[in-house]
This record gives sequence, C-alpha cells and structure tokens, in this order.
Amino acid sequence: MELELLKSKAQNLLDEWRNDEAYRYLLEAALVYNDPDTLHLLACLNYYPSLKKDVDYKKAFRFFLLACKAGESDYGVLGSIMEDYQNSVKRNVDAQEGYRTLLKYLMGQNSSAAYIYAGDEYMDTNFVFEPDWRKGLDCYEKAVELGDAFGYECIARAYYTGTAGGVDYQKAFEYYTISDEFHSSEKYYYLGEMYFHGYYVPKDREKAKEYYEQLVNDEVYSNTDDQYVSLARRRLLEMEE
Repeated sequence: MELELLKSKAQNLLDEWRNDEAYRYLLEAALVYNDPDTLHLLACLNYYPSLKKDVDYKKAFRFFLLACKAGESDYGVLGSIMEDYQNSVKRNVDAQEGYRTLLKYLMGQNSSAAYIYAGDEYMDTNFVFEPDWRKGLDCYEKAVELGDAFGYECIARAYYTGTAGGVDYQKAFEYYTISDEFHSSEKYYYLGEMYFHGYYVPKDREKAKEYYEQLVNDEVYSNTDDQYVSLARRRLLEMEE
C-alpha cells in the first residue's frame, strides 16, 4: 500500500478516535517508508495517555529518535515532548532515560534545539540533568554558535531571573538587545519592565510604554493568549490610572 494511502486510512481512523486501529497503518508506513511525520505520530500515540490505551515511553522515545533521524524538525519533536513533560518525564524513569538519550543524541548532531532544551534542563527543570547553571549557559551559547538567536533570549532570561548564579540586569539587557534576529513577547515585556523599574537602565516610563505597546500591537502576538501580552496590557492599564 502506498504511503499516502496508508496515512489517509490512519487519519480517518484517528478522526474517529479509533487510534489503536490507526496504529497498524502508521506502523506499516513507518517501517516501509521511514516517513518522519508518521514516526512522530507513532511516538505521540505511545507518549500521550489520552491517545492510546497503553502508554509505552520506551517505544515513544524510540519513535521520537527515529523521527529526528528521518528528518522531522527537532523543535517539533522536542515541543511534543514538552506538552506532557510534567506528567511523563517528571514521573517515569523510562521517559527520563528516553529524553536524556534523545537530547544527547541530538546534541551530538549539533542540533541547536537540543542545546536549548538541554540548557533548560540544567537551569530549571532538572529531571534528566543535574542542576548546573554554568552548563546551562554553555548550552545556550552553543545554540547561538549554531545560528539559533533564541539562545540569546534564554541567556538574557537566566540573568534577569537570577538562575545564572544571581540576578544581573546589565547582562540581561545586553543579551535581550544583542540581536534583532529573535522576535519574542518575552523580550519586549522584560525590556519594558527594565525601563519601568529602572533595572540597570534609567527609569523611563515612556520608553517602557513603547515596549509594552509594541508588544500588545504586534501582529504575531496581539490576538493570542500569550502571558507576556497579558502582562503588558495590565501594565499599560496601570500606567493610565
């Protein structure tokens, strides 16, 4: 059976929540065609308790790894893992080992996404790596070296929140403003906060307002439930009182 037909049959069954029946078609597509989308979906079916009767974290992470090897987006795969991260990796030894193995493999392939997520592990979550903020910063720096400007934001956040050995607003400001390549709600909100409170920079409510307004009017974020957009709106209302 051709790949698209297998995927179509599987999708029809998934739409009817007949996930265990769809699994057979997906497995055939994965084994015969090594299709990255199918491998990713198989991983998710084994990973999320809501999608299949029997969760199998060992199988899930084998499929996540195979999906990456077949060409699936590393950010896409790691993002899928994060959606159920607290319930899986935090609580299950097989999930922890699978995630650790996946991160190490992808880091060995110079995946900037893996370095970002590994940095988060060292900095904050600490489920598969022991806490070490210096290693966390090294991971973010490596992501930047690999061309991923998101690493700058991760470093800035670490200095702003104090997870990088203590609060350092000067370094936070420098990393938030070091590149125009990354465009994020967090960046504009925290720059607004720095001017609002006078963290490292002179207190300047008008400058702060510019950052808040830039964020709430941004075409990407303005119509979303992004937490930083909500915080910026709240701050603007406060400034009007």
